Amino acid sequence: NLLLGKVDVEENVEREREFRDAIDEVSVDEEPSYDEIVDLATDVSARINMVLKTAEILGQVLKNYYGSIERSKKQELLQEVFDGPLRMLRFIFEDVIADPDSFAGELQRLIEKNRPLSADSPTTKTVRKFAFNLIGAVCAGVIAKTGNLVNAEKLMEDVDLVASNPDSISYRLISAAIKLTKPGKVPISEIRALSKDLRGNDFGFRMLQSFGYYYLRMFYVETSSRQKLCAALDIEQGADVLVEDRKSILARQRLAAIESWKNNPKN
Repeated sequence: NLLLGKVDVEENVEREREFRDAIDEVSVDEEPSYDEIVDLATDVSARINMVLKTAEILGQVLKNYYGSIERSKKQELLQEVFDGPLRMLRFIFEDVIADPDSFAGELQRLIEKNRPLSADSPTTKTVRKFAFNLIGAVCAGVIAKTGNLVNAEKLMEDVDLVASNPDSISYRLISAAIKLTKPGKVPISEIRALSKDLRGNDFGFRMLQSFGYYYLRMFYVETSSRQKLCAALDIEQGADVLVEDRKSILARQRLAAIESWKNNPKN
């Protein structure tokens, strides 16, 4: 399970801003200065950017001409926005999923080649875990970016309609990513239902879990909402979080007692 420690929203937001600024300074057209792994990352990044650029154009059309597009056409365009990145992810990783041991082995060879001479060799288990997390991070990033392309209040009803088919797990995951990467009230029942349907899919569940973790760290969340979201996504609350909850409860109880005394000083 993920462990949620003490949350400093302002610090987390600042760190994310610095990270995004650093990413923006990197161009995929720059001459690589490393080895095969940099070539691979550059190629994948270029493919992702190309597909997302197309999806971004469609997203802008939906946002800018929302009032003049019929609902059926809006949903068709939304599906095109979603399907492009999803197909791209499937294309990039279908070989990896079909033969995960080969991918993990290639990663281990690259790590061995580039590690310092004094460093210990990673175990096979460590490399496999790293490979799983690497693919998950790329997929989660693309899913979140795809959702952000249509992240407009006026489009949410149409997004929900597109994602309303319980068999469309990918669409539902994108819809959840939209709601978990921006401030606001989270539809706990929707997240809970999707979490239940993803229990047999470790890959999908980890992505949903990561979106929930992001939401809890980046935005101010009421105690009851945080507890429900943590329970739905198997996110463990650290001792410091529970201590803060206890302090908050005691503070509210003291305020309530003071207000009661003010209203009824003789009692």
